[in-house]
Amino acid sequence: MSSRAEQKYSQYLNGIYSEKSYELRYSSLELTASRVMGHSSGRGNIRFSTVTGAYISYLHSAYKFLNNSQYNVSSLYKPVDYGIIAGTDVEIPLLDLFSVSPGLRIRFGIPNIFEDQEAFPNELRTTRNASVEFRLNLVFPFSNF
Repeated sequence: MSSRAEQKYSQYLNGIYSEKSYELRYSSLELTASRVMGHSSGRGNIRFSTVTGAYISYLHSAYKFLNNSQYNVSSLYKPVDYGIIAGTDVEIPLLDLFSVSPGLRIRFGIPNIFEDQEAFPNELRTTRNASVEFRLNLVFPFSNF
């Protein structure tokens, strides 16, 4: 999986209005497990499940954009991020061959990904990746083939 994290700032400093943003690009590998919480009693047999797991991500690039200039800031970030995943899914059968499963995931990075820079105050030295994601999965049970 490929992901992108962004931060955007607008500031008015020394009489000049400027826009600054950061873009970090990652490739991630996730390992998750789900547990069915229950079945609906109605037609269609909808299933609710919880999802837990972990991820590990590798940083490909990190850029800072200041007005119309681009700067490579990869050296300011650690190359590996890892964390935990939690969420929920609802599996809805559409046909006898497959189901659709919309769900939400929360990903929270454990380590501080910002390399320690002595020039910054302590409260600005911590950066963690975190996200709330909507996912749409297609489920093809092997027993149908």
